[in-house]
Amino acid sequence: MTFSFSRCHSFEGCKYEWYLNYILVDEDKHPIYENEQNFYAAFGKLCHEILEKIFKKEMTIEQGTQYYIEHFDEETGGFDISPSTINKYYEAGLDYFTSLSLDWLENFEILGVEMKCVFHAKKVPLIAYIDLLLKDKKTDNIIVIDHKSAQFPLGKKGKILKRKEDDFEAYKRQLYLYSCWVHDQYGVYPTILAWNYFKDKKWLQIPFDKKEYDEAIDW
Repeated sequence: MTFSFSRCHSFEGCKYEWYLNYILVDEDKHPIYENEQNFYAAFGKLCHEILEKIFKKEMTIEQGTQYYIEHFDEETGGFDISPSTINKYYEAGLDYFTSLSLDWLENFEILGVEMKCVFHAKKVPLIAYIDLLLKDKKTDNIIVIDHKSAQFPLGKKGKILKRKEDDFEAYKRQLYLYSCWVHDQYGVYPTILAWNYFKDKKWLQIPFDKKEYDEAIDW
């Protein structure tokens, strides 16, 4: 089996769920008991797809915004969720795309968008998809970026909210695993790990920490 962060995280969370998803499969390797999709995952998937096309320059920001408007109902419909929640997420996504500016991107070289990465960590075969990989044109520092539809995890005092601590630890492990591929490919570790919490229009970044990286690889 080729592993991914999500497969490892799933195994850690519930081994029986992992068995149902990855071992109890049909002859085409599809799970016999399919996981039900949900509104939040559908919303995140739609926004991820638009951001991918924008960063690949397959769409302008304006075209991405129009695509969002035209496809929101189609991509997120059919779920048992309150109209007020649907409207809240729709407005948040629309506000993000209509106010999106990528002027800052002039200072960076795009190394990859939704980049497929196949590598090994401690002889374990892994696959990953990096949402956005950048290199600073002045310093050559590499930045690994992940787009998140989840709630921004910092509170008013700038600390991780108690209820978000486990999620954020998982998000860090994910990008530290991706950093293994970056090192294999470029001979250096990324300098910064960053998250684009697009629904809340906020960014969070941390400096690469070798100790935390080693802990993620051990994990």
